[in-house]
Amino acid sequence: MFSMIRIAATILLLLGLIVPAERARAASTSHRATQPQPGTASDNEIQQTLEKKLAKSKVGKDGFRFHVSHGVVTWEGSTNVMQHKGAATRMARSAGAVQVVNNIQVSATGKTNGTKGLRKAAVEPQK
Repeated sequence: MFSMIRIAATILLLLGLIVPAERARAASTSHRATQPQPGTASDNEIQQTLEKKLAKSKVGKDGFRFHVSHGVVTWEGSTNVMQHKGAATRMARSAGAVQVVNNIQVSATGKTNGTKGLRKAAVEPQK
C-alpha cells in the first residue's frame, strides 16, 4: 500500500513537471510562427513584400532589379554603397526567400569608401 502511494506521488510529480514544459514549448512555437519562415511564402508574396520594402528603403534608390522564382530571389544592379548589397540579401531573406542570388556589383568607389575607415591589424611580434 505504501508503495502504491509512493508511485502515485511520483506520477503526479512528473506530470507537474511535464505540463509546464509543454506549455512553454507551445508558446515558443507559436511565437516563431508569427515571423516569416523561409520557403512558406509564395513567389507573388515575396515579390510584393520586396517591392514594399524597396519603396521605403534607401536601397531602393539604387534601382536594383530582382526576380523571384520558386522562392529564390535574384538581385541585379550596381551600387556605390557596399552595405546596400548585404541589405538587399537580408531584405529578401526577411521577405521569405528560400535562397538569395546576389549579383549586385559594388563600384570601385564604393569599395574604397567601404574600407576607408578600416585599419590593418597590428601584429605584435612574439617574445
